Amino acid sequence: MKNIMRVPRYKGMVNKGNVLVIGGSPSCYGPPILTALSAEASGAHSLHLYTCPRHLEVAKNNSLNFLLHSFPENPGYLSLYDVKKIQEIEADAISIGNGMGQDFDAKKAMLAIVNSDKPIVIDCHGLVPELLKIYNPHKHKWVLTPNHREFTRLFKVDVTEENVEAVAKRYRLNLCVKGKTDYIIACNDFKLDSSGLLENSMEIDREMLLHRNNSGSDQMRVSGTGDALAGIILSYIGQGFSALQSMVVATNLFGLAAEALAKETYSFSAKSLIEFYPKFIVKNG
Repeated sequence: MKNIMRVPRYKGMVNKGNVLVIGGSPSCYGPPILTALSAEASGAHSLHLYTCPRHLEVAKNNSLNFLLHSFPENPGYLSLYDVKKIQEIEADAISIGNGMGQDFDAKKAMLAIVNSDKPIVIDCHGLVPELLKIYNPHKHKWVLTPNHREFTRLFKVDVTEENVEAVAKRYRLNLCVKGKTDYIIACNDFKLDSSGLLENSMEIDREMLLHRNNSGSDQMRVSGTGDALAGIILSYIGQGFSALQSMVVATNLFGLAAEALAKETYSFSAKSLIEFYPKFIVKNG
């Protein structure tokens, strides 16, 4: 990178960054809530959370800002019933897949939802091979955020710099492959119309196709940090950063926040890192 990573700040009062988080299942409530909390901590203007009905109280107890929507009590997970309702929610960007589970009907509904021209961050259980069959780089504005296991499951190759670059070029994808070193590549970059309203625009070396991020700490191995990173990327896309800017800023600053928090405590949870993130940004962003 040519200069320090900086968070997006608007010139004046602008209501941008309306995001929608879709995820969860009857047996898994934490991931979509962590995604929504991290989007909140990184400055999203409004937060829609669409999740399992039995977990709404948990969501309420974690934030007063969530606009809550739920799947039907029966079956309790994402289904085709939800697709039309989700399409009617006004959002600048969407994330989907965190804690969604592997139910067949949930997968069908997810594939219908991502077939949209809105920017969409796809993570966790949303990263299914069927995505590659429907992906259209001329229509879809996707950011895929797999860890190593999810990348291998999706593309049938191991994570190496060469393989990440090869599959991104082949499919014209935007990828943030999470690991000890994060690999970031944007072969179908996009911006929202609000990007011109942003201060602190970043100068990224675009001659470098594959970007690497080495910030982070060993404590980030705890469950939920990947869900949190997806929420920060979602928030920055919703606020007007391009796909590449959002991935680069989020991975770098979230990792640096983890390094700083690790100096204060022996171990931490994903939620405590999310709560620490905005304090770190005030001091260092």
